[in-house]
Amino acid sequence: MELLLSALEAFLNKMPYFGFLFVLLLLGVLLFRKTLRYNRSDGQPFGFDSELTSRDNPAFGIYFAGYIVGLAVALAGTLSGLGGDVLEDFTTMTINGLLAIVLMRLSATVNDRLILTRFDDKKEIIEDRNAGTSFVYVGSFLATGLMINGVLTGESESLAFMVRDIVIYWVVGQIILILGGRVFQIISHYDVQAVIEKDNVAAGICFGFFLAALGGVARMALAGASSEIWTDLVSVVVFATLGTFLLCAGRFAADKVMLPTSPLDHEIADDGNTGAAAVVAAVFSSIAILLAF
Repeated sequence: MELLLSALEAFLNKMPYFGFLFVLLLLGVLLFRKTLRYNRSDGQPFGFDSELTSRDNPAFGIYFAGYIVGLAVALAGTLSGLGGDVLEDFTTMTINGLLAIVLMRLSATVNDRLILTRFDDKKEIIEDRNAGTSFVYVGSFLATGLMINGVLTGESESLAFMVRDIVIYWVVGQIILILGGRVFQIISHYDVQAVIEKDNVAAGICFGFFLAALGGVARMALAGASSEIWTDLVSVVVFATLGTFLLCAGRFAADKVMLPTSPLDHEIADDGNTGAAAVVAAVFSSIAILLAF
């Protein structure tokens, strides 16, 4: 009975923090809803709720779900390093949480302008209901959430340094994703963005999970980051570079070992084989998990 009460007490002690983070999550979702703008080419008004309900747009649902999970992962990092002073804990959580919300929202713009550069992402998701594009965003959101989570586990010399450090490491993280996208195109023997634009869900899954796994690798280097920017940046660059190499090797292994009877590029680009894409996504995820643990 004593063990049961002890476990119950430990769970209840977490409830104030859980409740506070859930409020921040809802705030982040509200910001996302209010700031998402799009002018449909058919002249019909864009409605956030209507895309999820009356229009039954699965691509938009996947896109939105990816943002929610990515934001939750980022906000979970605010729980690290909390002390005994409740007021100080909630103040730190508020600042870190609000910063995470803003940076997560900005990451969507980075994805639009610098990762998927060849077509109108919003048009693909909202009008063309292109789930492949949505999965790329899911990967980008998860990667950004993981990297912000890692940064928030670190310690800074002051509040001002804390804000500076988080922003700098976020910028570095976005650069890693942008460069990672270029590398993924190099190792894929097809035009990744052109194939995704043609509503190829399999290509979007592969690309998205590559980005998510890269974010997971980068998180390892960012975890516990301090105000010693240059020292930590060296670690981040090394981890990201070697992690990218391992992910590329994992794709080769998936092609030659797990799917040996048909070229992976053919299955993804020509056949749109989501089963093959799921295998590749699992390989990318497994590499990130094995490195992280």
